[in-house]
Amino acid sequence: MNLNVKQAMAVLLVAFAALGSVGTLLSTIDTSSMPWELANIVKILQYVFLTSSVAPVFTFFRNFYGYFNNKVKAAADGNTVNYEASKLLQTWLTMEGYTKAFSIAIVALTLNTPVGPYAYWIAGALAFMVDLIRKSLAEIAVSRAA
Repeated sequence: MNLNVKQAMAVLLVAFAALGSVGTLLSTIDTSSMPWELANIVKILQYVFLTSSVAPVFTFFRNFYGYFNNKVKAAADGNTVNYEASKLLQTWLTMEGYTKAFSIAIVALTLNTPVGPYAYWIAGALAFMVDLIRKSLAEIAVSRAA
């Protein structure tokens, strides 16, 4: 996969639009009159698509931040840095996993509260911050080992 920055942004934008549309469509389904077996399947699909529609947004921000962070470090050393499109899928899967993991707890904590509708976005923001902290701690560990 040989993507440049514009192509990577387009991939994330299309993914966000597609997953967001399906997630929005699924969230309009009323499960109260369905048999419990079917209602549970619809609720699982709603969860999967709503969390999946949030991940590309935070993947974009994380990838954007990582690229410019590397660019600033390289400029300080007098080097140049190229966009690493191979990191896009890795970042996306990381953000997807974090978002799904955190959203379970965030949805439960914000159930029937005014911030409940934003639970998936809160989970995505938390995933973004946790990934930055994880990366920073890994860099500190490498610098101490050297």
